[in-house]
Amino acid sequence: MAKINPHFIYNTLYALICVAEKKHETEIAQKIKGVANILCLSLYSKPESSHTVREEIAAINQYLDILKYKYGEGIQAEWILPPGMEEESINVLLLYPLVENAVFHGLSKVKDKHLVIKFEEDHEKKCISVSDNGVGMSKKEIYGIYNRFEKWLDKIEEEELEAEMDHIHMGLFNLRLRLYFLYGEQAYFTICSKRGEGTKVTVGVRKNYKNSYNIKKV
Repeated sequence: MAKINPHFIYNTLYALICVAEKKHETEIAQKIKGVANILCLSLYSKPESSHTVREEIAAINQYLDILKYKYGEGIQAEWILPPGMEEESINVLLLYPLVENAVFHGLSKVKDKHLVIKFEEDHEKKCISVSDNGVGMSKKEIYGIYNRFEKWLDKIEEEELEAEMDHIHMGLFNLRLRLYFLYGEQAYFTICSKRGEGTKVTVGVRKNYKNSYNIKKV
């Protein structure tokens, strides 16, 4: 099956920016630039690539700005991080699937959409959480996600995996897989949620973790 070259999409977006600017559609041009910048980060970054937390925040804010074009000013994001954290390094677009999942699965049916993106670090761990005030999930739904991820991880080298995977929570699965390959047994991933009360997804890395741990076990 034929596939569109991502570079063609990138160049097309910039052509659309030129058209919008010539017609003095400044706001539309800015939104398209945001999409192009995020695509550029995705295209030219390897899984292990990193940039500063400040740059990651800027990229996610661009994404949220694009979503506000759809949802209006209904999406509010609160960033919480320790002093000096903005200049530390973070894997490129690590936060993107967390925020995307929160918006489309948690907040899409909520009028006042609120996100809290929190960075934490202590002597035991370094972690990031994304919390929303959305529809939430039951324990059964959460364990369904965990079981699906475990099943996919068991088949990661099998050719039929791609056909078996659906698009629901695929971004979270890819993030989990990325953390596993980058940080191995030190990485962890948790979901805390309650139906009607929102969801909190946390990813992190344990420091000096020596016990046997497999990211597939939650």
